[in-house]
Amino acid sequence: MLNRTEVHIKGLFLLMLFFLAGSAEVLNAQTVNVRLSDKQYVSKKWDNTRGLPVNTVFSVLKDETGYLWAATEEGIVRFDGVNFRVFDQDNIPGVVSPMFYDLKKASDGGVWAANANAIVHVHRNQIRAYDAKTQVKGSWINTVEEDHDGSVLAGIHNGDLFRLKDGKIEGVAGWEEHKNGAIMAIEKISEGVLIGTQNGLFKLDAETGLIEEIPGYEGIEIRALLETPDGNLWIGTRSHGLFHHQNDSVIVVDESVGLLNNQVNTIRLSEDGRVWVGMGMGGVQMITKSEIISLREVEFGYTSVNDIYITENGNIWLSVTGHGIVQMIPADIRMLREKDGLSNETTLAIYQDEQGVVWTGTPGLGMNRIENGEITHITPDYGLEHGVVLGIYGVDHFIYLGTGHGLYRYNPETDSIDRFFTADDGLASNIVQAIFQDSQERVWVGSRSGGIHRLLNHVELERLELPPQFENAEFITIFEDSRGNIWFSTTSAGMLKLDGDDNLTGYSIHHGPSSEMVLSMYEDPDGSIWVGTNEGLLVLMDNGEFRLFNRSHGLQFNGIFRMIEDDYGFLWASGNFGIQRISVENLLAVKHDDTGTKRISSRLFDTSDGMANHEANGGVFPAGWKMANGEIWFPTMQGIAQINPEALIKSEAGVGVHIESLRYGDNEFTETDEISVQSGVYNLEIHYGSFDFKKPHTINYYFRIDALSDEWQSAGNRNVAYFTSLKPGNHTFEVKAEQFGVESNIASIAFSVEPFFYQTLLFRILVVLGLFLAGYFVHAFYSKLKLGERLKKQVDHQTKELQQRNQKLEIALLDIENQNRVIKEVAWVQSHQFRGPLSRILGLIDVVENYDQFKSVGKDRSELVIEIGEAARELDDLIRKLNAEIEAIEKTEAQNYE
Repeated sequence: MLNRTEVHIKGLFLLMLFFLAGSAEVLNAQTVNVRLSDKQYVSKKWDNTRGLPVNTVFSVLKDETGYLWAATEEGIVRFDGVNFRVFDQDNIPGVVSPMFYDLKKASDGGVWAANANAIVHVHRNQIRAYDAKTQVKGSWINTVEEDHDGSVLAGIHNGDLFRLKDGKIEGVAGWEEHKNGAIMAIEKISEGVLIGTQNGLFKLDAETGLIEEIPGYEGIEIRALLETPDGNLWIGTRSHGLFHHQNDSVIVVDESVGLLNNQVNTIRLSEDGRVWVGMGMGGVQMITKSEIISLREVEFGYTSVNDIYITENGNIWLSVTGHGIVQMIPADIRMLREKDGLSNETTLAIYQDEQGVVWTGTPGLGMNRIENGEITHITPDYGLEHGVVLGIYGVDHFIYLGTGHGLYRYNPETDSIDRFFTADDGLASNIVQAIFQDSQERVWVGSRSGGIHRLLNHVELERLELPPQFENAEFITIFEDSRGNIWFSTTSAGMLKLDGDDNLTGYSIHHGPSSEMVLSMYEDPDGSIWVGTNEGLLVLMDNGEFRLFNRSHGLQFNGIFRMIEDDYGFLWASGNFGIQRISVENLLAVKHDDTGTKRISSRLFDTSDGMANHEANGGVFPAGWKMANGEIWFPTMQGIAQINPEALIKSEAGVGVHIESLRYGDNEFTETDEISVQSGVYNLEIHYGSFDFKKPHTINYYFRIDALSDEWQSAGNRNVAYFTSLKPGNHTFEVKAEQFGVESNIASIAFSVEPFFYQTLLFRILVVLGLFLAGYFVHAFYSKLKLGERLKKQVDHQTKELQQRNQKLEIALLDIENQNRVIKEVAWVQSHQFRGPLSRILGLIDVVENYDQFKSVGKDRSELVIEIGEAARELDDLIRKLNAEIEAIEKTEAQNYE
């Protein structure tokens, strides 16, 4: 209710003034019964503006994989929640007509489809058509059904009945004698198969194969057939309504007992035992054991509902003439509205007393009392000035009302307003928005103009003296924490805490221009106080500072009107854009995260979940309440939003992910195929998704290829990955999904990319071999050249060496000759020249030694010694001369060798 761009309480009072200035209707006390149906649905529609080829759909159902199939005049359509894909004569071999009239489940998990001229079987991405042009002969196939033996029966519009068995189509024995108008419906039952025609009803016995006519339906056109688990039969007709066969009796359900229309096109049974009926005019109705219920959520006017499909989780799919496909989703949030008995669509404060009675305020029509399925209106006629109720709270057996004209006390026992308080009685302002009784049974009243009051004994008001910054504050919320502290929030001055010793402490919040407006408060399991403001959620840390979390941290919206924790670990927060649910454990993890990397995982609930209007109301107290049964109720601009957290948890299946196909060019493969991508493919697509037909836009996908690292690439909400120029070889693509902070399993698809010839191993081996051979021959060639050069050099070198050796040899020969000459000379000297002196020396020595014998020589010994010395010197001269000649020869040889 508060303005979206500037959430300010003044917006509330503009609305109040509207009611006050206008001629608000003064209602008398009255009681209204709450609607009988306990089911509410959210409807979504798909037509030719949203992916369907045409607006008329004849039949709809889901296969075991999760795809939704629809039979239309322009092909059969497959839908995964995001994308439609049409299969017709252009992409189904053997099909010549785009007309499809009926769909039935196949025992293998696929779908049988009645094409005008063929029986078509679809399973995953495999589609096969069985040509029936010869059997149809200018007519068309109206309906199909799989028999007990796995064969398929096909009913033709001209009245013929055929069977597809082992790939062949042939007539059904015995049918010709019963042929009586177009076959409109075929349904397998426990004892065989029922066949409805334009002029009667027949049964094909499962054991004998015999066909018999069911009496009582002669001349009646049978449009729909259903057998319930207990063996009862429901038969829908074109103009006689419904026939219910039960315990050997037949009950007629038609317009006279509440059926909207006697033309029944389809009948389906939900798991809770309700019979769903689609009419030729008037839409859809539910039949229970005690009533026929028309759903207010489906408004088709006078259009025809051709088929109904009900999923295991309770989703209802309708194929409609002129409206395409309509999905009816069980509402996660139920609405209590004016048509259910509320005095006004706009609701303000909500409170449940100790007796379980729920009280709700309105902006001009007083208060509603909800008890045991009845709603009673406490109108302005009771004495409420203009009937604007901003705050509600129970004290003892009284109900106190905060209004724009003071504080009122309603006495349920006397059904009357028996006391009221205004500024004359001590209120700081007549605009009272918050009333609260704490754990010490003290009653607090918050108003404008700095008004915090204690209500004493239901008769006296005591006003607290406040710090200066709160003297003119507008108090809108009162909260007691686990330590007994009482917190008062304001629209412009932050918060005020009153502790057990009656000490007042003010908290000013500086996180933006509107953050001083505190709309709600919450205490987490750690004892930290969280504050809902227009700027987001703030938590009061141990150091006395506030830490802000907003949309950038994962919140769905920033303005938080009211926070309520359920019994399952979730915090529910209302605002202008709906109601968001946050895991308390996740909230604590974000609070304790010093890195700033953790995010708040929140789920948004809005009109797509059942809210009539996503704008909740704040600035009143309490702006929501947790009921004794665990339900949570929030006031909105169009009724009361009722949440059952337990039922919601049970219905949440979690997100899944699957890989639809790998595509390139005109080629398409599934994960069951052995996929080999041809060489030269530069653009490759992998399509994946989740079968979420409710909120597919809230799913985020992450993928990687070949698991090269733990890092996943974010694809956002896109459900296709593109690759260009992948390297040849084997690859594995993996994808996972995340929704509301919960991750799915990992789906994968393996494929290989074929290389060009020049990218193959053989080519590389040949290239290497060729390079090796080329290198070898080049090496051999150069080796020969180098070898020739080396040989030439070696020959030249050896020739030179040979010449040098020859020269040296010649020198050596000369040396040898010289040596021989020297030797000869030495020998000659030794034999001739050495011999003479040496012989004299030896002879003279012998004479000296034997002198007495050689006295006749005539010389004395001294003279003989002198002669010996002369001979020795002569010998020494000869030796020196010989040595000199030898040295001269050696020197000459050395020079020759150099």
